[in-house]
Amino acid sequence: MSSTSSITANMDIGTRRRAAWWNAVRSRQGKHSRSFPLVALLLFTALSRAPFIDAGFGLDPDAQRVVITARAIRDTGLYRASRLPGYPVQEYFTSWLVQGGVRMVNGGSVFMSCLCAVFFTLCLRASNVRDASLLATGFGAVPAVYINSTCAMDYIWALAFVLAGSFYALRQRALVAGICVGLAIGTRITSGAMLFPLALLVAAKSPSPRHAVRGAAQLMLAALAVGGLAYTPAYLRYGQKFLTYADAAGAGSPEAILRRGTLGVWGTFGCIALAWALVTALAAPRQFRGAVQVSMRRAISAACLSVIALYVVAYLKLPHEAGYLIPIVPFAIWLASMWCRRRSCWVFAALLIASPFLDYQDRRLTALGPILADHNERVAICEAVAKIMRVVERLPPAAVIVAGYRLPAIEVAGGGKPGADRRYIYLLKNRAQFDRMRGEDRNVYYVDHATEIYQARVNGLQLSRIGARHLPYWDDVQR
Repeated sequence: MSSTSSITANMDIGTRRRAAWWNAVRSRQGKHSRSFPLVALLLFTALSRAPFIDAGFGLDPDAQRVVITARAIRDTGLYRASRLPGYPVQEYFTSWLVQGGVRMVNGGSVFMSCLCAVFFTLCLRASNVRDASLLATGFGAVPAVYINSTCAMDYIWALAFVLAGSFYALRQRALVAGICVGLAIGTRITSGAMLFPLALLVAAKSPSPRHAVRGAAQLMLAALAVGGLAYTPAYLRYGQKFLTYADAAGAGSPEAILRRGTLGVWGTFGCIALAWALVTALAAPRQFRGAVQVSMRRAISAACLSVIALYVVAYLKLPHEAGYLIPIVPFAIWLASMWCRRRSCWVFAALLIASPFLDYQDRRLTALGPILADHNERVAICEAVAKIMRVVERLPPAAVIVAGYRLPAIEVAGGGKPGADRRYIYLLKNRAQFDRMRGEDRNVYYVDHATEIYQARVNGLQLSRIGARHLPYWDDVQR
């Protein structure tokens, strides 16, 4: 009996060991099955942006201003805002990257877009959304996100910190979430609008209302402290004036504002994806619950809707750039994932992934999507700036060149000081300034027709009518 018992005990030990080994294998497989999509997403995000980072710093003149400021910070060690109220977190980071040139600076935005993809995936996983990596791939492909992750603008930098804060808010790490939001505020001050939505995310998984209130208070205090600290250099240099901002002249017609806020952000296929998500969510049965708890779905949906509402209202107040609406992109996708069935989410993500590469123009489908169109225009602007600088070198001494939106790109390219008493200016302030320059025997030129239109829109001054000359083409100068 004793030998039989011994054999049985040895078999039990062997069985337990084999079971433990098998459970360990399954655990490792589970971890790999969750990490592999994340690694694939990172590689796709980085590699898909690599072909587009060498064509200048971006179409927006503000991207050039970031580079100019970064160079000044690097050379002097003193803070200088690229434009008020300042974007100190990104401006300081870029001052460390700017020595590496256009690829290094734009590569910083690529890196931040990878962080966006990772934290958005983690947010979706934390809210029990299936196919999180697929939806995160769709988020990264939205044209406004894709384009701004290949240039020197600050939108993606701020969004990376916001999505990190969203993830830690869901994980009930309110202090860390607040630090992340504070860094977002230090990158773009309008990220302060995220405080209320992220407080709702803290409440989404809080065990009690008291815990939710305490977490929301920690988040807000940490965010305001870090954000305030980030803006200390701006305050020390500009005082309370740093809270001002430049209100660009003329946002265009209501049709242009609507187009900028829809097609300018999502592209044609992205807008179709949004329509698909809305229709399928409304058509889903009322009893549909999916894998997400009802209470969590409601809290996350409230947070997403508040982000969308806040930034749409802000955009309508200052509707000059599609980039202002970038913060709503992940939250709109997150909201759709809460209410659409799984197969509907597949179609939704597929349309988003197609949105930067395909477009519908002149009643036909074209492969010249938003990302390729942006890249081609950036290449054209780089060539135009180089041509302008060559032409200006051949102008008579004491020439004044009205450069408008081209001025930051010219300064970045090294043409801010053309020599021989020639100088660039942004725009003429008024007719008296023009007359004073003519009295000093200065010839006034403007770089292109777009600059003349912009000058007229800002202060009603028609450059060609008052005697300013269109900058001659290179062939004209040679003759």
